[in-house]
Amino acid sequence: LSIDYEYADFTLGNGDDEIVLFDGDSLEVDRVEYDGGPQFPDPTGASMELNGPEVDNNVGENWHTAYTVYGDGDFGTPGGPNSIPLTITTSTLPNGAVGIEYNRMVEAAGGVQPYTWQLFSGVLPESLSLGSTGVISGVPAIPDTQVFTIQVRDAVENEATRELSLIIVA
Repeated sequence: LSIDYEYADFTLGNGDDEIVLFDGDSLEVDRVEYDGGPQFPDPTGASMELNGPEVDNNVGENWHTAYTVYGDGDFGTPGGPNSIPLTITTSTLPNGAVGIEYNRMVEAAGGVQPYTWQLFSGVLPESLSLGSTGVISGVPAIPDTQVFTIQVRDAVENEATRELSLIIVA
């Protein structure tokens, strides 16, 4: 890592701490007060990264654990752009039909592959299942409509969930 500037007498706490930035006139420009776990990520061997420059950096859910390996196996992106947070990109599922094979993959982006999928809450239409690779499959036996939540977990244990619905027509 090539360092442009090193601050003297500046350290970050591994638990709760705050960073406050001031301009040349000593007016506060920005602040983040992180809490070491309850609201903000509290990773071991990884940095916290802001989800994007447009979000409020003083809100814990706007941060994620770094996904990019750096150095001797820690995670972070010093001097570069933040990693992409794990998200489920599938927003809708096509309808299925009774007696016809249903086979659709749900998709994710970000994080560190491989991904592992599971049904987080609710139930799938009868005779369908979600495999750990993210494929919803089976032969629907009856007309049905279900709303359920799926979860994806990446190789470094980050998780994302999304509510989906699936309609099986006669």
